[in-house]
Amino acid sequence: MKYLATELRWQDRYFSVPMERVLLTERLGYDAVFTAEGRGSDGLTPLGYLAGHTKRLKLGTRILQITPRSATMAARSLMTLDHLTGGGRVIAGFGGAHSDKPVGEMRRYVADVRRAFDETGLEKISDIPVLVAATGPQMVQLAAEIADGWMPSFFLPGALAAFQPTLDTGFARSGRTDTASFETWAHVDMVVDDDVRAAMRPFKEYTATWSAMQRPMHEARGYVDMADRLAELVPAGRMEEAIDAVPDEYIDEGWLVGPLERIRTRVVGWLESELTGLILRYGAQVGADRSGAPENLDAFRVVAEAAGRAPRRSWTP
Repeated sequence: MKYLATELRWQDRYFSVPMERVLLTERLGYDAVFTAEGRGSDGLTPLGYLAGHTKRLKLGTRILQITPRSATMAARSLMTLDHLTGGGRVIAGFGGAHSDKPVGEMRRYVADVRRAFDETGLEKISDIPVLVAATGPQMVQLAAEIADGWMPSFFLPGALAAFQPTLDTGFARSGRTDTASFETWAHVDMVVDDDVRAAMRPFKEYTATWSAMQRPMHEARGYVDMADRLAELVPAGRMEEAIDAVPDEYIDEGWLVGPLERIRTRVVGWLESELTGLILRYGAQVGADRSGAPENLDAFRVVAEAAGRAPRRSWTP
C-alpha cells in the first residue's frame, strides 16, 4: 500500500467539511482527500474549498456521478481545479452510471472526458488520472481496459487475487503492458469505542439494510448461511433479528472497530494489502443524519502511526 487518504461524508442532508480532520491528516502525512456526492452535496464544490485550505494533499472524487453531469463540464471543472492548484493534485474518480447499458455509458463518458483533456487549446494541458468505480465483472474489466485505476465498492485485504482474472481480461483488451501503474483505491470505515460490540452494531445495521444488493459479496466471502438468513428476515421487517444474524467476524473482516490499540493492530492487514491507496472514513455510512457529529480524530493518527507516517504515541488511558 503506497498512499493514505481520507474522505468527506456524502450521506448527510446538511453538508459540512471536517476541516480539522483534513488538516490533521495533511500534517500526519496522508496523501489525499476525496469527496463524494449524495443528497446534500456535489463532489466538485468541496474540492475547490479544500484546495484553498490545503497545500499538499491530492484532491480526488470518489465518485463523480456521470449520469447528471456532462463529460465536457466535468472535464472543464477538473481541469480548472488542476490549473489552480499547480497541476498534479487532482484525481478524477467516476461512477454512478444508471442507464440500462451502464458499461457502454461509462465507456463513452470516459472517452469524452479524455477527449476534453486532450483537445482544449492547441495541446494537452491537463494530465489528470481517471479512475472508475466498479463492482460487477463487466465494469471491473472496463476499468482495467480504459482507466488509470479502479475504485472497488467493497474490498478486503487479500481480495485482489479474486479480481485479478477479471482485471487481466480488461488489460488484454486494451493491450496494456504497464499494469503496475494501474491503481486500486479502496476504503475502510472506522469507529472508536471501548465496547467492541457497540462499535460493530452500526455496520451490522448497514449489512442487514443492504443485504440484497450485497449478497454476491456475502457468498464470495463464505457467508452463505448469513445471506440466506438475511434474505428471510429483512423482507419480513424483522430487522433486529437480521442485525443479530450478522456475525462479529464478518464485521471484523471489513471494518476497523473498537479501542484505538485494536484499530492499530487490525489496520496492518489493510496497510500490507495489494491496494495502491487506502481511504479511511469515520462512522457508519447509513442510518441517521450525522451532520456535525463528532469524530475521534485519534483514529486517523493511529493509522498514520501504523503506516510509519507519524511517531508512535501511547493511547492507553
